[in-house]
Amino acid sequence: MHSSSAYAAPVELDLRPGRIEVALRWLLLAAAVLAIALTSLGPALQSALGLLAGTLAWRDWRVSRRRPVALRLHADGGVAASSDALQWLPCALAQAHWFLGLPILQWRIAGARTQACVLFPDRVDAATRQRLRVWLQTHAPGAAEAAA
Repeated sequence: MHSSSAYAAPVELDLRPGRIEVALRWLLLAAAVLAIALTSLGPALQSALGLLAGTLAWRDWRVSRRRPVALRLHADGGVAASSDALQWLPCALAQAHWFLGLPILQWRIAGARTQACVLFPDRVDAATRQRLRVWLQTHAPGAAEAAA
């Protein structure tokens, strides 16, 4: 059985884009360009749509690079985010759920936009995944209302 101190320690989540996330971004861009190329639209419109797909992919990549590099979930329900792993800023978890076995977190740092991240298996090991599942069952937004 695990000691209680292991579960009292904060859950540290690495939010940097991993290999799976980067590969999926490239795969989606390639699929979009291929779909555009297979349409019966004129070359000018295909070029414009291809440029739009590339621009959206570039913007999405920039947004993922600007999100905090780490998220810390404390045993008391507090959440902190860090962009450089030195300065931790308190934040609020806006939404948390699982989709196809992948945790999806959405948080807001005071005075900033809401940010979100899908945690792929190359960023969360099995032990951390289990601790995250337990943490979310007790502290996720709406957990208090669901328990009542």
